[in-house]
Amino acid sequence: MHRQLRVLAGNRRFYLNGEASQEGCFTSPWFGGSHPVMLSYGRTVAPWYASHVHHGVDVDMPEGTPVRSGVAGTVHVRPSTMGASYGSKRLLVRSDGRDHVIGHLGELAVADGQRVQPGDLLGRSGTNGCEQQDGPHLHFEVRPSGTGYQSAVDPWESLRMSRA
Repeated sequence: MHRQLRVLAGNRRFYLNGEASQEGCFTSPWFGGSHPVMLSYGRTVAPWYASHVHHGVDVDMPEGTPVRSGVAGTVHVRPSTMGASYGSKRLLVRSDGRDHVIGHLGELAVADGQRVQPGDLLGRSGTNGCEQQDGPHLHFEVRPSGTGYQSAVDPWESLRMSRA
């Protein structure tokens, strides 16, 4: 399905299907508070995706929002399977044959190789790697362990999001 985007007046944020207030806000064990989804997984007309495919879910949130692990696993900071477009403060949590990828963090609270449990602080949201695009947000992907973005699957179930 081809989704339409709209730029909000006076703001660089992009939202699917209209303004954030029409979409509603969501909570997740992966982040603090409730926030609107900017871009869902799949086809998009966002100008910075040459392939017109968004491989994750982008959640709009203020800079500094706590980002927590939703699974037990091992943290990999700046893994080779994640390029610079995710920012320099990027990580994944490897758990049960899956990589839970998080991009655009403003600060990291974990070290490479660290074991985490659900609820452990991973870092805080930011604009790292997306400063010129659409402001602070969390980019979340799920992939089979050790693979690249081309292998990403819809992360909605792993995010366990619910309407606020």
